[in-house]
Amino acid sequence: MMNTTELNSVEIARWDSSHARWAELMQACSDLGHGADLEAKTADYHLGLYTLVAFTPHEVVGLLRFWTQQIGLDEDKPLLLIEGEPTIEAKSVAFAVRPEFRRQGIGRRLQEAAIEWARELGCYQLRSRSYYSCQENHALKLSMGFAIQPAVQKEAHPSAYFVLPL
Repeated sequence: MMNTTELNSVEIARWDSSHARWAELMQACSDLGHGADLEAKTADYHLGLYTLVAFTPHEVVGLLRFWTQQIGLDEDKPLLLIEGEPTIEAKSVAFAVRPEFRRQGIGRRLQEAAIEWARELGCYQLRSRSYYSCQENHALKLSMGFAIQPAVQKEAHPSAYFVLPL
């Protein structure tokens, strides 16, 4: 558990690969099991890639990465149009907080920053996928108003989608 001073020193910021501490972020991602998620694994239909970082002056303590895309393409479905325009979503592809910093509000702050950024980008919704084993993540997202839908893919580790309309 962090003391109040440490908690108050955690900042949330938007970073890109030109940030001076990017290598530190990459290491934190690897430590948290998200190294591959932070690499530029994008498809032709991804419109942009965005990274939020929770950090102190001394270390990276969490991250949330999302990309924007037209709704439907990643599921091999036709585009969803509203009033003739394609709908855009922010899809979270990496979200983690170091274990010793969890349950301090950092994950919520990262989610709130993603919601704000996705709204600025004109996204219709924020969506993520999470394995059933990620109970803390589920509790956080449900407390923030996300809806849940079990994924239909057949996989070794069942997962669900979390969707928040913006």
